[in-house]
Amino acid sequence: MKSFIILASSIVTLAIPSLVSAHSDEKIPYEVNIATSNSEVSKINADLVTPTASSGWQTKNGVTARVYTDRTATYPASDSYIGITAEKSSPGATYYELVLGKKTGSDSWVQVWSTSGTFASSSTGQYKVDIDNIVSKYSQGTFMVRLKIYAYGDWDTWLGDWETEEFVVLN
Repeated sequence: MKSFIILASSIVTLAIPSLVSAHSDEKIPYEVNIATSNSEVSKINADLVTPTASSGWQTKNGVTARVYTDRTATYPASDSYIGITAEKSSPGATYYELVLGKKTGSDSWVQVWSTSGTFASSSTGQYKVDIDNIVSKYSQGTFMVRLKIYAYGDWDTWLGDWETEEFVVLN
């Protein structure tokens, strides 16, 4: 569910359009929260739900980051890509690697896609993975995304992993 926060110091009239998914004409549910003070905005922000296939914000070895997909449930066969976002909000640069894993057994995973790069102090990386490249037609797979972060200038100093929950992709 998408959420919007409006900080209102007086009466506000809202015109709220329907939101439509980037993948189809499917309408996206959302809520609007109206706050009258900054403290109410903080409370509302704490109550907002993150996407289902998400690691949530976590701090490991001084690095605050998260990774998530653009879907809150199963990717239907009508979708053509998986949208992946990795974010870091803590100071200092780091190296990162994003890995998309496909489940092959009860505890077994195989890497089907990866990319790497550098995060600045506060950075966001957004990627699209073509579903046809990871799931054959008329089949499905269970996936998860892992964000691996390393010390800047030293790929050997691992700082932590952030993993989404499992999600299903149909093709």
